[in-house]
Amino acid sequence: MFIVSMKMSRKKIAACITGAVVVVAAVVVVTVTSLTGATETGARVSNKVEDISDVATFLQEYGWQTSAEPSELEDVMIPTEFNDVYEQYNTMQKTQGYDLEDYRGEFAKRVTFEIKNYPGQEENVRANVLVHDGKVIGGDICSVESDGFIQGFERADEQDI
Repeated sequence: MFIVSMKMSRKKIAACITGAVVVVAAVVVVTVTSLTGATETGARVSNKVEDISDVATFLQEYGWQTSAEPSELEDVMIPTEFNDVYEQYNTMQKTQGYDLEDYRGEFAKRVTFEIKNYPGQEENVRANVLVHDGKVIGGDICSVESDGFIQGFERADEQDI
């Protein structure tokens, strides 16, 4: 049997307890963020999807009107090594509560819908939603025009762009 004895002041005990509470709070925040996406307006959007209609519903919860059916449905591999472009893309994912680093080297389904109500641009806008094991793990809203844009799921008219 091995016994350790330590002598700590009340200040050190209080600091340890405070540190433990901060760590537990951080774990709870990270867990909740990974289970739901948070919109800029503070609303929670479920990232659980069982079929393609759930992906359309996910986008509608952000206020997007989509085509009835996806325009593309493709298996994609999240790279094991991120280049500069993928690092920037993942930075955008992190701002909306996702992180593709957890999925390096794994396959995800990319579901693409046409967006019908992008402010000031009613055509050539797509939503790409990455789905892995029944949940949304990331994605974007983008223009397919040569001078296009890319953004997170939050509607541009609700962002301070």
